[in-house]
Amino acid sequence: MDVTYLQNNASLLIEHMRMDGYSASFIKLCRSATNHVINQSVQQAWSSYEDARKWFASAEQFSELTRNDFHFAINIIERFDVLHEFPHHPVDAYQMARSCHSAGELDLLPLQERMSEFEQAMMDKGHRQEYIKSIKSTAAKIIISARVNRWDSFQDIRDHYEASGLSAFSKRMHRLVISKMESFLNYGKVPSHRNAPHCIEDAMPSLGKLDLLQLKEHLPELERYMNEHQYSHDYIRRIVLRIERIIVLAGRIEWDSYQEILDWFRSQDYGDAFITETYTIVRIMSAWHLYGTFPNNRETPHPIWPRENSYSKLNQPFKDIVDFGCSVQAGRGLKESSVRRARFEAVSFFLAMQSRGCQCIEDISEESIISYLRVDTSNNGRTKLPGLSLFMRDCIPQNPYEFRRVYGLLPIKYGSRKTVQFLTVEESSAFQNTLEDMANSLSLKQRAIGTLLFYTGMRGCDVANLRLESVDLQRQILEFIQVKTGVAVRLPLLPVIGNAIYDYCTMERPVSDSPFLFLGEFAPHHPMTPKAIPWVVSKIMDLAGIRTNKGDRRGTHLFRHRAATVMAESNVPAPVISATLGHTSPKSLDSYLSADIAHLRECALGIEEYDIPEEVFDIG
Repeated sequence: MDVTYLQNNASLLIEHMRMDGYSASFIKLCRSATNHVINQSVQQAWSSYEDARKWFASAEQFSELTRNDFHFAINIIERFDVLHEFPHHPVDAYQMARSCHSAGELDLLPLQERMSEFEQAMMDKGHRQEYIKSIKSTAAKIIISARVNRWDSFQDIRDHYEASGLSAFSKRMHRLVISKMESFLNYGKVPSHRNAPHCIEDAMPSLGKLDLLQLKEHLPELERYMNEHQYSHDYIRRIVLRIERIIVLAGRIEWDSYQEILDWFRSQDYGDAFITETYTIVRIMSAWHLYGTFPNNRETPHPIWPRENSYSKLNQPFKDIVDFGCSVQAGRGLKESSVRRARFEAVSFFLAMQSRGCQCIEDISEESIISYLRVDTSNNGRTKLPGLSLFMRDCIPQNPYEFRRVYGLLPIKYGSRKTVQFLTVEESSAFQNTLEDMANSLSLKQRAIGTLLFYTGMRGCDVANLRLESVDLQRQILEFIQVKTGVAVRLPLLPVIGNAIYDYCTMERPVSDSPFLFLGEFAPHHPMTPKAIPWVVSKIMDLAGIRTNKGDRRGTHLFRHRAATVMAESNVPAPVISATLGHTSPKSLDSYLSADIAHLRECALGIEEYDIPEEVFDIG
C-alpha cells in the first residue's frame, strides 16, 4: 500500500477541507486519521485501505464512537489518495446552488426532493402534527449527515446511530424515522395510525333555539377549506371531532346561544387546556355558522367576541387625541413603525390617566403625572418620556393651552446606553459549534436564523422580514430592505449561509405561496415575527451553554457588535463596515467600535515617564 501521494499532499487535503467549510472538529479528526494511515501503513504492512478500516475498527485505544468516526474519515482519505479527488462538503459554493447527493450507494436525495410528499403521507395516515414535525426534523438531519457519511443501506444508518452516544430515547426515535424513510422510499407509504371514531351519526335535532343540526351536512366544506389553506391534519381532525360532539350534545342539551355552550363547558369538570381549546373551537364554529367567516388565525375580528386592546378601553376624548396625534406624525413623514410606537406610548399614558380618574386632557394634573412616573414607568435606561413629549407637542394645534401645559409637566429624561456585554471569542466559538452540531435539537429553521445572525450581523427584524427573492443562490447574493432605516443592503451570500437556507427551504419550510422566507410551522403559516427571533437565539445559547446567568445579555444585537468588531480588527475601512451593517449615519458606528479592544489598546498611553509614588499602586 503506497501512501506517498497522501504523505506529500496531506496538507493540501486539510487546507481544502478548511476552505470548503468543514467543521474544525471534523478537520481535526481527518488530520489524525491521515497521520495514523501514514504511520501504520508501514508498521502494519497494509496492502489496501480495507486493511486500514479493519485496523481502526479493532484498535482498542480508540472509543467505539471514535472508531466509527474514523471509518468515515478513511473514505475521504482513500478517495484523495487513490483517485486524487478532493471531498465536497454541502457548504461548498458550487454545491450550494444544486442538490447534494449522499456519499454512499444509498442516495437520500430523492427523499429530500419529496419531503412534502413524505409529510403528506404521514398526515394521511392520521399522525399528529407535532409527531410529524419531529419525524421531519430527524429525517433532515439524517439526510444532511448522509452527504459526508458513506452509507450503502438503511442498515448502515441504523448501525451508525445505534453505535453513537445518543440517549436511549433518541436512538428509539432514529429507529422509527429510519423505518419510515425506508418504507416511503421503497413503497411510497408510511405505517398507518388509528384515528378516533366519529359520532356525528348519532346527532338529533337541536333542543334550543340554536339550530346546529344543519351544520352536519356543511362540515365537509369547513374541512375542505382548512385543508386547502394548509392547516395541519391533526388540528383539522380535533376541530371537526369537537364540532361533531357539540352538534350531538345540542340534541340533548338546550342551548340558545354560543355563549351558553361556553358556559356549559366551563361548568363541567374539564381541565384548563380542554376549556381553552373548546373556547377557540367555539369561536371558529360560531363565526362560520352565523356569519360564514372561515378561520384565518384571528386576522379578522370575531363578530361576537372581538379581542380587546388598550385603545378600545379609552374613552372617546382620549381616543380623539390619540387619533389626532398619530395623523399629525404620519403627516410629518414618520415611518409606520415610529407612528405605531408613539401610538402605543400615548395609549398607555392616557389609559393610566383614565384609571386615575381623568376623563379629558383638562383633568390631567401634576399629581397624576407624578403618580404615573412612579408606578407605571421604569427609572432605568430609556423610558417612554421622550416619545411621549414629542407626541404631546404634535397635539398642540388641537388645544394649544392644555397640551402646552401637559408638555411642560413631563420631565426631560435623556436615554442612556448600557455597557454592552460583548460576545467573547470562546462564546462565539461555542455558538458556531452548536449551529454545526446536527445531533442537537435545533430545527433547520433555527439553524438558518442563527447562521444569518452570526455571519451577517443583520437585525432580528430584517431576518424575520426576509423574502424568498432576497436570497439569490446562483449569484450568491443576499439583498433586502432594512425595516428600521428603509436602506437597501446587499451582502455576499456565504456558502454556510446559503446551505442553511437551502436545507430549510427544501426539507422543513411549509408548502406555501407566501413570499416570506421564514414561516410558522402551523397553518395558515404566517411569516415569522421579529419577536420570535430572540427566542431562537436564546435556545441556541442554552444548547451552547453560554450566557446562562440571570441578567446576561442575549439579544440579537450582540451579533451586530460582533460583526463590526471582527471587521474592525481585520482593518476593514469604517465606510465598508457601515455599509455592511446598513447604517445611514457614520456616527452609528461609534458604539460598535468601542468593542474593538485590539485597536483601543494601541491608543492607550503609557505612564512610564511619570514619577508616581509607589503607594499609589499599593492596594493591600
